Order: sequence, then structure tokens, then C-alpha cells
Amino acid sequence: MSALFDMLAGVVGPEKLVLRAGKVNALKMMRSANLPDRLCALQRLVFEDPTRDRVHSRAEQRKAIAGRRGSDGGPNGPKERRRRDRAEDRR
Repeated sequence: MSALFDMLAGVVGPEKLVLRAGKVNALKMMRSANLPDRLCALQRLVFEDPTRDRVHSRAEQRKAIAGRRGSDGGPNGPKERRRRDRAEDRR
């Protein structure tokens, strides 16, 4: 898990990572010793979605780490819905 946080920090930079973590309410979770908390923090940072909840089952954790989308990913995910809502508001 630490390697994934390191990779993200390498991509966006450590300062921006901390700012983004504060924005999506993930700072405490990033420092947690609990794997579901750290995984949730990583998902919130990557998807820029503060509403992401902890993944509790081992199967869901493996699925999330492997990068497979759950029911909230893809074209009907929260980020995509927000993008569509903003586009409709502009019309």
C-alpha cells in the first residue's frame, strides 16, 4: 500500500498530495495502520471523491487493489455523474 501512495506522490507531488488529501478528507486515513482505511484514502485521492466508503471484505479489498471497478465505477460512477450534471447545468 505504501508503494501506491509513493507512486501517487511521485505523479502529483507530495505537497499537492497533502492538499488533495485534505480536500477529500483522507489525511487521517493515509496514516492509519488499518488496511481498509488506507485503501479508502487511496481511492478518495485517485478518484477525487470524498464520499468513498471503506471496503470491508477481503474480496472487495483485493478487487479494489487490482483496479477492477465496483458498482460505483465506470460511466455511471459518481465522478461521471457530477461531470454530466455540470454539463447539463451549463445548457
